Amino acid sequence: MDFYEIRDLFESRLSAELGAEHPFRVTTTEEWAGLCSEPPHQQHLEDMPRACFDCHRIHVPDWEYVDFTEARVAASVEMIMEQLEAE
Repeated sequence: MDFYEIRDLFESRLSAELGAEHPFRVTTTEEWAGLCSEPPHQQHLEDMPRACFDCHRIHVPDWEYVDFTEARVAASVEMIMEQLEAE
């Protein structure tokens, strides 16, 4: 998969779970790198796929693109949903 396929899959799954106006967006490594734009401004780690619940960004490192599948995106969305329910 490439970035756009992964982004579109996340968008589709998140829209189905949270509605079309969900706050999350999939970002490139360049957009993800550095400190979170929202308090408490923690460092975004780039070593593995992650979601930031402060700025609502999702990052998949470039080297992970080839390993992403629809099932992996679905599992990631499920983990995001569990985290949101726990908050």
